[in-house]
Amino acid sequence: MTSPAQTTKKNRKIIRFPAVNGKTSLSKSSIRRGMLNGTFPQSVVLGLGSVGWYEDEIDEWIANRSRGVAEKSPGHDARRGRPRKHPPKLSEAQPPI
Repeated sequence: MTSPAQTTKKNRKIIRFPAVNGKTSLSKSSIRRGMLNGTFPQSVVLGLGSVGWYEDEIDEWIANRSRGVAEKSPGHDARRGRPRKHPPKLSEAQPPI
């Protein structure tokens, strides 16, 4: 017998790029960059050359961005809204953890 959590995971809706683009207004390259930076939900491989995203993860990402919770990558330049072309100066770099 399956638990309610397992049933929910099996019934999650997967949406393709046009729907993700419609919800987020992001280009394919912006989505790829966000996935690489860990700031956008990862895609799910559906087949050869075919990917999709879980709709609930996209909706959660949108909700978090509207609340200002979205994390920015370390190289993000807040003034320009895009990644920096040059690495941060040593005075701006964060100390190693």
